[in-house]
Amino acid sequence: MGIADLPRPVGYVLGGGWSLGAVQVGMLQALSEHDIAPDIVTGTSVGSLNGAVVALDPASAANRLSHLWARITRDQVFPGGLLAQVRTLQHSRTHLFPSTGLAAVIAGFLGTGTTFAELTLPFAALAMDVATARPHVLRALAAAHGDDRGPGLLHVARTAYTASMAATFMISAIGVLAAALLAALLMRNTSPAPTPTPAEEQELVA
Repeated sequence: MGIADLPRPVGYVLGGGWSLGAVQVGMLQALSEHDIAPDIVTGTSVGSLNGAVVALDPASAANRLSHLWARITRDQVFPGGLLAQVRTLQHSRTHLFPSTGLAAVIAGFLGTGTTFAELTLPFAALAMDVATARPHVLRALAAAHGDDRGPGLLHVARTAYTASMAATFMISAIGVLAAALLAALLMRNTSPAPTPTPAEEQELVA
């Protein structure tokens, strides 16, 4: 079986690990060069950020991400020195860095008003609920900042985080998306089955 014969749909599953997001750019570029385009995308942590860019514009995602990642610095994502981190931890009791840096990076990648509904491909971001340690699939939130069309990706009703432990649930999420896509294709391409006659029904029963 050659690359062109891969069964559809093809899903991109992008894992977490912040600096590994840059490595994913090379993978996406290689897939693009071999004309392996995705039908569905899912990711966790930084993989959800790259994945959202892919889902927004699959054809130009690798090129766009290569330019975006080349400009990112640590201070952009994690602003403030050691004293600032201590002060943030004292006030928040939960984190060392404010979300402003990450919010700016997300806005740079996706824009400030992009919503999931505007993405070209089906997309899901995987997070974990801190209270229950259960996976939480984000599929219907705004991709950057909240506006009158719905809550933003950074404003989640429950406390959640994206981490490597969410990766174990990513295959399940891509399976759900794939099943939904296949069902839609079958409904579109398959004509309704003819109603059997009474005689045919009796033969089936027999």
